[in-house]
Amino acid sequence: GLPLLPGVATASEVMAANADGLQFLKFFPATAAGGLNLLKALAGPFPDVLFCPTGGITPQSAPEFLALPNVKVC
Repeated sequence: GLPLLPGVATASEVMAANADGLQFLKFFPATAAGGLNLLKALAGPFPDVLFCPTGGITPQSAPEFLALPNVKVC
């Protein structure tokens, strides 16, 4: 019953988490793991997964992340 936000950095990790029924994931370290480009790429094969990217995001780059449809919060 505890809230859980598991972290992922690769498509394989997203697949494993999604197979376990998880649809809201922390994406860390966001900028080092591929940033905006990886999140855009993950949107196609995982349309039901939302992300909370953390790590390397600045106040200046946050609006770009938040503009992605698969980013809920950062």
